[in-house]
Amino acid sequence: MGATIEFWRTRTGTSWHGNPECNSLRSTPVSSELAQPDHGDIDGKVYPDRLHCQPAGRVGAYVTAAGRLRSFMSETTRLGRASTEGYRPLAALKTAWNPLDDLGDDRDLETLRPLWDRALARRHELVGDVARTFHSNSERMAVASAAAWVRSGRKPREHARQYAMFLARAVAIHEQHKLGANWETRSLINSRILSEWLEDVGAGTVPALAMKRIAAEEIRLAARLSSDIEDTFSATVERTLTAVAQAWTDALETIAVAHRSDALVVFNEYDLPASGRGIAEACLTISGGAELHGGNLHWVVTKVPLAFRLMLQEGERGPSGLVLVEEWISNFDVDRCADLLRRVLVAEGIPQASRQVREIKPRVVRVEGRGLRGVELEPSDLPQRPRDGFSMLGVGRGLTVVDFAPFLRG
Repeated sequence: MGATIEFWRTRTGTSWHGNPECNSLRSTPVSSELAQPDHGDIDGKVYPDRLHCQPAGRVGAYVTAAGRLRSFMSETTRLGRASTEGYRPLAALKTAWNPLDDLGDDRDLETLRPLWDRALARRHELVGDVARTFHSNSERMAVASAAAWVRSGRKPREHARQYAMFLARAVAIHEQHKLGANWETRSLINSRILSEWLEDVGAGTVPALAMKRIAAEEIRLAARLSSDIEDTFSATVERTLTAVAQAWTDALETIAVAHRSDALVVFNEYDLPASGRGIAEACLTISGGAELHGGNLHWVVTKVPLAFRLMLQEGERGPSGLVLVEEWISNFDVDRCADLLRRVLVAEGIPQASRQVREIKPRVVRVEGRGLRGVELEPSDLPQRPRDGFSMLGVGRGLTVVDFAPFLRG
């Protein structure tokens, strides 16, 4: 408050720069000083129009940190509202970004610390609310995992069997309701409806709510293409997509029931299908566990719904992970998960990597910032291929459950 900030521009340019060393200032710049209000909030700052880059120095750092903090607070409010309504609640479990710790030590930034602590406490409350519904042994998390697996079968050329079955069922229901030509229907369902629905359900959205949103969007798109959309058409779309959603939901619930309970797993998050990484991050936040992070290696030991195992199938490089224990997994707390991972790494002859294993406490927002990942691992500290992967069948030298077995007891 009450500061004077200097801005620069080229003599012929119209864009202003807060940083005099900006690469866009290619000629001798001219400057202008703008006095800031002596009271008010961050919205009252006086900046020139067409500002290219933020001011450098203490004032710029403070404005940047305050803006990030407010964005974090707004995001928490939005996520809380969406979660209450049943829409994509697992998004609240993603790693947060500390808007202060990566900007250096400064007494001005420390004045924001109480606000950050309150904002983080609110996010922790939200994580706790979500965790009570989406624990590893819950039906909601199992259905979300099944949706993520089905969506992983959407391929550029030939879809995987599980995705193709969902697509075919929806096309058949559309034909029963006489809604669209076959090729048009298949293209529409594949390009938007099925993919979006699976993404929403995989993020924790109630299946019926996910389809309600999609149906409303399809009706809006149709109305934009033609002003002659009749009420009967809208009703047919809603009725058809409601039937599709019910068929898809029944299929996901069948998959979930076929994989009852939960399990302790180890996986390399980078090798999971993209649709499964949100589930993996949510499970680690909810249940806690251990991780080893460095280079292209992100090993995680945590508890997941048993349906998650569908995303650990054998591939060209082996599976992305292994199911280690399916019973009595309540005995595996954070300390034991970390100890398991460390002992396996020591047994593999890489004690340097074992010392970089991090314990992840359950139901706590993981905050990105200085020191989150600890010391970056050197290439010599990491398992070299093919021992940096897993194998269910013992093919090659990938780790198997047998390699973990001695450390699962006791």
